[in-house]
Amino acid sequence: MCIRGHFGAFTRELLKLFQIISMILVWSLTLVTPSFAGDIMLVLDGSGSMWGRIGGKAKISIARETIADVLKDISPDQALGLMAYGHRLSGECADIEVIVPPAKGTAAQVEAAVREISPKGKTPISDALLVASDALGWSENAATVVLVSDGLETCDRDPCAIARQLEQTGVEFVAHVVGLGTTKVENDALSCIADITGGLFFAASHAAALTAALNQAIKAPPPPAAKAIEPASTRLRAVYSPDGTAVKHQISWTIAGGGQAVETSVSASPTLTLDAGEYTVAIQHGAVEYQGVFSVPDNLPDGSSQSVEFILNAGGIAPLAVRETGGQPIIGVVKWTVTALRDTANLVSNTSLTASDASPEFFLPAGSYRLAAEFSGLREAVLVDLAPGDMLRPELVLASGQVAATARMPGQSDYLRSGVRWIVLKEGEGGALETVASTFSPRSGFDLPPGAYVLRFSLPTFAVDTPITVVANQVLTPELELDAGLLNASVARGLPTWQVIHVSTGERIGSDAGARASFLLAPGEYQLRAIVDDDVFEKIVTIQVGEQVQVDF
Repeated sequence: MCIRGHFGAFTRELLKLFQIISMILVWSLTLVTPSFAGDIMLVLDGSGSMWGRIGGKAKISIARETIADVLKDISPDQALGLMAYGHRLSGECADIEVIVPPAKGTAAQVEAAVREISPKGKTPISDALLVASDALGWSENAATVVLVSDGLETCDRDPCAIARQLEQTGVEFVAHVVGLGTTKVENDALSCIADITGGLFFAASHAAALTAALNQAIKAPPPPAAKAIEPASTRLRAVYSPDGTAVKHQISWTIAGGGQAVETSVSASPTLTLDAGEYTVAIQHGAVEYQGVFSVPDNLPDGSSQSVEFILNAGGIAPLAVRETGGQPIIGVVKWTVTALRDTANLVSNTSLTASDASPEFFLPAGSYRLAAEFSGLREAVLVDLAPGDMLRPELVLASGQVAATARMPGQSDYLRSGVRWIVLKEGEGGALETVASTFSPRSGFDLPPGAYVLRFSLPTFAVDTPITVVANQVLTPELELDAGLLNASVARGLPTWQVIHVSTGERIGSDAGARASFLLAPGEYQLRAIVDDDVFEKIVTIQVGEQVQVDF
């Protein structure tokens, strides 16, 4: 709400109080005679700025408590959904999630989901409006979006333009906007969304104002029936094949007439008001580019609509990577590569297409492709023939084996100590061993392609190589019995620096620091040295296989 004029501070505070009281009165009346705004989608700002404070309390905390209070009185017959943005990833404009799809009786589910939202990222208001309207099915049903935001769009989009697009194409679409702790400049910018769609705008500067605003927005009367559209319209639709399904997402449209672009859209099926004439259309859907033409006749009656369909002759591939046929998908980032085997029309790029995702989607022109997957050194590829209208889900088996090795001294339990390193080596093209994996852990844990390897147990003072053979879908558990002994040492005072020197070679093969130290050593004679301030303590010790020697200075 915007109050213009020059008032004193006292007058402005009275006006704010009057606004809040008015909202509460409207809410009270709606509780007596309920009326519902069709399906409602509550859109909550989950951007990082929601950790900002109002009156010493985080905005997200105020939102959680207020929403829980408002939902106590919502009718179970009211269809309600929840969507949030910026709550999962930092710096990612695509972080938009429909958490609870609109349905009756979802108030408790919405309340629980709101309590789990932890703000992190950006503020993609424009794309959030598009996703919310699609989830509500705004083109067929009365729909209301209630947007709670503490700031402006941060993803280089114009939410006012998106609101205007939705208002032009939706039958009964209303957006109410609540600015939580926003400034006057931000209020002026956000209020356009409500103004364009016939909704309400509320500036909530504290918890009571947010409660009143949400009550009025959620329980507002349903939007009035849409007025008949006077000019004729043209609805565009893209399909994969002549008898296939329509394209519903990841599509963009550019419409030009007279050599100039007249409209762009990311809607699945844009509805446009165009003058009579000839037009060209450029469609991009995934890796598909399509160029077409259509015309708008000059004899279309006012209020009528024509539909124009474009056949892309394309399909989709949504591959899965598994460890065995029919198994569960691999958890983790799989690198996928799709390469056209021969010239394929309407492909965005002649080079390979890539994606790093556990379950990607590729939308491609019909044709033959090589699909490859790579994960943790495992590689597999298949040939795919994609016909128009196909929605394929090929399964690539990335068979691997696991290695879980332990090491111990004879007659002792597993030797566990910080500083242990396990290294997996494989013979390279020149015959030399090359490192393929390593870990600093007392127990090894490797996921490896089938084949022959060398497993190395390594300490600064000791190393053992063991040949191993990894078999697909099997766990290899080698136990290394080390031909070594253990030297334990301590001092009564101070924090010494320890050195272990091989007596016969004079080579220093180990060092440590601290009141106590342990060294795993091959059999032989060693000089143990402890340096404490200006004092040096030394002793010759003999190490034998499987024995522990204790030295105390």
